[in-house]
Amino acid sequence: MRSAIFKPWLVLVLIFLAGLGTGILLTVGLGSHFRHLPGPQMMKRHWMAHLTARLNLTADQQTKIDPILTAATNQLQKLHHDEMGQASQIMASVNSQISALLTPDQQAKLQQLESERDREFSGHGHPWMHSDGPPSGAGDQGVQGGTQPATQGQ
Repeated sequence: MRSAIFKPWLVLVLIFLAGLGTGILLTVGLGSHFRHLPGPQMMKRHWMAHLTARLNLTADQQTKIDPILTAATNQLQKLHHDEMGQASQIMASVNSQISALLTPDQQAKLQQLESERDREFSGHGHPWMHSDGPPSGAGDQGVQGGTQPATQGQ
């Protein structure tokens, strides 16, 4: 009688543990994949490799296509940087509007949340992100430790 009640709970616990383990493994294995975009040079290399493999490009064609891909990656970097700046401004505006509706204690907590978010993302900026725009001619990984635009406008 006792084992009849114990078995369903054991099965549920094992299913839970299996799900937990799978979640942890997927988070560890794939988490970094979704956090960072590749640097500009890496993006260009992958793009060129893809085109070369799929189109059987000759060395001459690759040489002629290279500056086209360089220009495209630079344009994409600038676009991304501009959008991140706009998103930062929106977040600062939203937080300012919300802060006006809060008590002093809640305002302090909101500031703490903003600081925590800034710390969390400070090491995860895209390699080419700078407050003055993307660097020109960055190396393979861009400039390590790039910074996100400021999000605290209060």
